[in-house]
Amino acid sequence: MQLFHGTIHSLSTEIENSGTIAHLVARPFYEGDDVSTTDGFVYLTDNIGYAIYLAQRNAVYKGEDMCAVYSVDVNYSELLADIDQLRMKHGMTVDDAKKLTATQSLQISQSCAIARSLAIGGDVKAKLLLPSGSNSQHQDYKFMAQLRQLRKTGDAGQALSLVKADNWHHF
Repeated sequence: MQLFHGTIHSLSTEIENSGTIAHLVARPFYEGDDVSTTDGFVYLTDNIGYAIYLAQRNAVYKGEDMCAVYSVDVNYSELLADIDQLRMKHGMTVDDAKKLTATQSLQISQSCAIARSLAIGGDVKAKLLLPSGSNSQHQDYKFMAQLRQLRKTGDAGQALSLVKADNWHHF
């Protein structure tokens, strides 16, 4: 199943140097304010616009001008509901969120999780490098903003169709 993972540019460099999008990492964003993510998972979405939104939001937060989105291909049977998003953004209890399938999680929150690291060149097929939300002078800023905007409508297909094959760096 094709899904996407968004991150800041500096972390994308670390990801590629290590060869994996790690599931066990120090969570660098929003620590201690009840919106931190649970360690032990890689968080994924089926909407490239949502991956871009998360990546650019975190890039702005960390003061970076660029962000990255990875295209991954994983077996659906490995996917889990994203308990954190369902709890924080949709007000579910942890027990109720745990009852959901990955498909239900994607439908509700545009997010799911996998409890293992993802290998560059294996699970991780390609990378899209885009400007962050604070990099409005970059030539791809309007393109990035258009893709990010499609997350609100949940139109993953339209967002993905706007990304041309030559925009991706394949592993």
